[in-house]
Amino acid sequence: MKIKVFDIKFLLLAILFAIIIVYMTVSSIDLIDNNSASFVSRLQGEELVVNLQNDMEILKSTAESIANDNRIINALNQGVQSVYIEEICASITSMTDNLGIVDSIMVTSIKDNFLIAEELILFDYNILEADWFYDELLETDVVITDVYNCPLNNKKANSAVQVILNPESDEPLGLVIVNMYLEELLINLREKYRIADVDIFIEYDTGGIYLVGDEIIYSDEIGVDFALSYMYRNYTVLDYYIEGISERLVFAVCLDSINEHENVAQNREYVVYRIGMLTIGISSIVLLMVVLIMNPVLQVVKSLLNIIKELGDEYSNTTVSLAKLVHMARFIENTLPKKIKYLLYYDETTGLANRKMLKTCYNDFVSRGTPFVVIFLDIKNFKKINDCYGEDIGNRVLITVAQRIISSLSGINFELIRYNGDEFILMIDQSYIQGSLEHFYFERIVRPFNMPLSHMDTKPINLEFNAVAIILPYHATCEEDMISKLYIMIKEKKTLNNCDILVFNNEIYKHHIYQEKIKDCLRYAIAADEFVINYQPIINEQKEIVKAEALIRWFSADLGFVSPAEFIYVAEQTRMIIDLGNWIVERVARDLRALLDDGIGVQISINASPIQLMERDFVDNIINILDNYYIPYKYICIEITEGILLEGVAIVKNNIRKLQQLGIVVALDDFGTGYSSFNYLTEYNLDILKIDKIFIDNSNYEIIDVMSRIAKILNMQVVLEGIETQEQFDEVKQFGFIQGYYFSKPVRWPEFKQLLEQKFS
Repeated sequence: MKIKVFDIKFLLLAILFAIIIVYMTVSSIDLIDNNSASFVSRLQGEELVVNLQNDMEILKSTAESIANDNRIINALNQGVQSVYIEEICASITSMTDNLGIVDSIMVTSIKDNFLIAEELILFDYNILEADWFYDELLETDVVITDVYNCPLNNKKANSAVQVILNPESDEPLGLVIVNMYLEELLINLREKYRIADVDIFIEYDTGGIYLVGDEIIYSDEIGVDFALSYMYRNYTVLDYYIEGISERLVFAVCLDSINEHENVAQNREYVVYRIGMLTIGISSIVLLMVVLIMNPVLQVVKSLLNIIKELGDEYSNTTVSLAKLVHMARFIENTLPKKIKYLLYYDETTGLANRKMLKTCYNDFVSRGTPFVVIFLDIKNFKKINDCYGEDIGNRVLITVAQRIISSLSGINFELIRYNGDEFILMIDQSYIQGSLEHFYFERIVRPFNMPLSHMDTKPINLEFNAVAIILPYHATCEEDMISKLYIMIKEKKTLNNCDILVFNNEIYKHHIYQEKIKDCLRYAIAADEFVINYQPIINEQKEIVKAEALIRWFSADLGFVSPAEFIYVAEQTRMIIDLGNWIVERVARDLRALLDDGIGVQISINASPIQLMERDFVDNIINILDNYYIPYKYICIEITEGILLEGVAIVKNNIRKLQQLGIVVALDDFGTGYSSFNYLTEYNLDILKIDKIFIDNSNYEIIDVMSRIAKILNMQVVLEGIETQEQFDEVKQFGFIQGYYFSKPVRWPEFKQLLEQKFS
């Protein structure tokens, strides 16, 4: 009897098996191809976005460096005829040529209205009237502008703008504008996207600019769904938001072109070859399974482990079989992205999760559904460590900080993140904190650093932290809210200058938010006519009005009454105090004009901020307003505080001298609350000494007597503030003029005018 080794059923079964194997192999290869292409495209896109953000920092650094160049400062001080102009043009051209991301550099003069750009000088160019200019560009920090048309060539551009300040007066001299053109940016991004064919789209608040194929396209549309345009093509669309410039960057990547790339194709051929050879081997062995055992087949399958080993990871299944072929292919597919992800999301120096992993860690803790604590640690004086010992020692300090905290928290479920530079974020379930959070911080964070950090080539380094904490979900609603509140609290913590931890305080946060609201409302308060001037009379011993002080009050439509102590501080921080101060002078001048027209003359005191006194045109602005209303200068008194005299700034001395030469009286307000040196009185030759109410409240009449005697020796008038009772009036009326609620609180203009009319009638 003849025995058939292969009958028809076996052949059909073999053919069916071969078809299944081929299908699984092709499916696995396609799956690996598409997922790998998508991953590579995302990796390339994220790299370009990070590089773009780094390039924006280069723009900022370039603008800041140029703004501090003494040649440019001298040129702007001396004007367009400066001998430095030609040298600056050559320097700008050199910088533009040497910095690839910088397309052009412009330097503008605010005073002389000219613009320098490489080998070009434009005259009669007033930067303050440019349609893209806004006041925030005059702040001291570098500002990245929104997209605008560059005045040199009308190209769409983002620019890093840095104000150039006079080092002696802090007066704005001009602006450095470092330009990056969007057209060149698109082309540059495509050139850097080496691994695939890509269309690139940049969308900003008024439209967009696209590089599709080789064509530059401009669009007025915003919020475009680019994924919809490519949904039927083998493309992946990557959508990013560029922090700092409020722009959207979209890559439409052709996956086929990635697979056709030389390196990817070689890798694909290698994988296909290995899998193909493995498939052929397995198929051959299956044909011999009738007469052979499965061991040789398994030996062939084990060769696939070599690919896994090349990825540097251990395969969890030590027992291998043919049935696990697809599983092993997927393991390869999943392992490679994880390795790359580690490099992207973990800090190279400390091995901790970095800020890119913060969202993942945050979501993980939130998903647990239990309260957790977030501690923000900022190493005090870390910059000094880097400056004194070098970056290598600084890195060793960071590593030691991470190691000690991790060691101290052993046995606890936590996440430690190196968030930024010398800043760490610690996330921990609240259940692990026994007792108070302050006690936990001292025992687990502070105590491990009681022993200084020792390195062979440095002195022992003592470390302290600025630390704040926030408890989720009680104190914040999302990750962005948490980070915002942590930075608000760390800013407050640095002012306290102690080693304790500051737990989130809603009052501090509300005060910050309230100050931000004040800042927003101040911008339109003058135009909305929300300010009023109250006048508080100043009387003599016979209770006759001889002077008055103008006091500003704000009744905001959104905030209600806002205390001067709150909005004056914000106005000074934002330099809105200059416009506000001019408004006060103009309102007082208008009211004085009305009095003078009625035959009533009385001197009005106006408070001047230190910010105003450091402006070169401070006196000119006052004179222009007074002259506009035909106000004799003797009817104006400018009140200043001791703090500005401490600065000893030449421009302040010059402004005070110019005021007095014009006949405007200058008074020193709140004398006795600060450093209170009579040297200021002799050095500045002031006209009026206003003694603070603290001496009245404490009944220090002997001290008031001494002050008044010295003031009279210096030929100064004396005004005593805060007189509220008959007893106080009787005690101090002999020393000088009187101001306070005893005679009158600050009153609105009609009531004040009525008081004056009664006197002069």
